[in-house]
Amino acid sequence: MQENKETQKQLPWIFQCSGSSNVGQATNDACKLLYWEEKAKIGCVAAIGAHIENFVAPNSSGRKVICVDGCSNNCASKTLEEAGIKPEVCLVITEIGIKKSMDMKYGQEEVQKVKVELEKYL
Repeated sequence: MQENKETQKQLPWIFQCSGSSNVGQATNDACKLLYWEEKAKIGCVAAIGAHIENFVAPNSSGRKVICVDGCSNNCASKTLEEAGIKPEVCLVITEIGIKKSMDMKYGQEEVQKVKVELEKYL
């Protein structure tokens, strides 16, 4: 993906769950699609949780910050909160009708449902 600096500033920054459940993985896949379509940038929740310096100041970037949790455990939003990052939008994927399961089974239908929901907030 090649983009100019002006485009980079305009794209929202998504920090998403990529946990070990169907909703985590479907969320991660949907966010990757938005990235590949040049509709959003993806942040690294793990790097923020690890306090990696280059990743802890997304609010100062001028981009809209969106947090996407797979379920009500809210791992992504808790990690951002701990780092002092305040997203403009927080979504929980189980609240849009996808039931969480630990078997990691999901398909393109779930990925598209997450993607369509996210696109409302870009």
